[in-house]
Amino acid sequence: MGQMAAGNGSAKVSAKVAQAELCEGTPIGDAAHAFLTHVSIHSPDKPNTLRRYRAVIDHFQRLLGKRMFVEGVGPGEIDEYKAERSLETPKGRPGRRIT
Repeated sequence: MGQMAAGNGSAKVSAKVAQAELCEGTPIGDAAHAFLTHVSIHSPDKPNTLRRYRAVIDHFQRLLGKRMFVEGVGPGEIDEYKAERSLETPKGRPGRRIT
């Protein structure tokens, strides 16, 4: 405590605070659930749209699951997702590319 008052420990405290702030945010799973609920409520006559959105979100979570929070996903992660998906082959459609 004395070091903190003297300013000697402030860098360590700041680093811990910054790290704690990085651990807060909207979990990707929660955001996905909220979005799919929104689509099902506001587009009940479009079950294929909901099914397709769910498939895309499932792939997104599978490939970028190491990212825990929506706030941790930026343009680089979207590019990473697109690159990884483009290397996959669609089930039941050999020879076609995933777009």
